[in-house]
Amino acid sequence: MLKLYPMLLKISLPILFVLNMFISDVNIAKNNDADCVQNVSGEVRDKNLRELLEGVEVMLLDDSDNVLKSIVIKKDAVFSFKVKCNSNYTIKAQKKGYKLQEKEFKTTRKKGETMKLMIILGLHKE
Repeated sequence: MLKLYPMLLKISLPILFVLNMFISDVNIAKNNDADCVQNVSGEVRDKNLRELLEGVEVMLLDDSDNVLKSIVIKKDAVFSFKVKCNSNYTIKAQKKGYKLQEKEFKTTRKKGETMKLMIILGLHKE
């Protein structure tokens, strides 16, 4: 029996390695499901004053440029959106008197992550 033990190890270790890789791939695939959600949040500031900028319309767009959600941020100048994992998005921010600002980003495959963005708006006539 003791002579068989090294041979069994030689055979079983590669099998265990392949099995572990398969399980890891299955877990990654599960995170691609519709229930895999992340959060993207951030704040909007004035380019020159670096102060928080309220009253800005912030839009979340998908990779086909469809508006998924649009909000007008309040005094705290904070926005937050729920987004799907492993997807491409664009955030657009606009306010009268300021240049439109766009930021593209891609979410990861990890469920529950939060991405932080800073949006800086500059005046039209700078």
